[in-house]
Amino acid sequence: ASELIISGYQMTIFDRWGSLIFHSEDLSYSWDGSYNGNLLSMGSYVYVIEVDYIDYKGPGTRLEKGTIDIMR
Repeated sequence: ASELIISGYQMTIFDRWGSLIFHSEDLSYSWDGSYNGNLLSMGSYVYVIEVDYIDYKGPGTRLEKGTIDIMR
């Protein structure tokens, strides 16, 4: 089995108008569906996750984008 080392990480969440809702560069810090301590209303939010890593092939970057829906 090859070893994977994560050398960088960031997760960013935006609302439908492109306003920044959440940003973290700490893998252990997750988004709880709030903004400035207030629960956000139901709707779709855009996420962008970027992971920099090193594996047996050398350094690389993985980028994932999508939407997450809040339903209450």
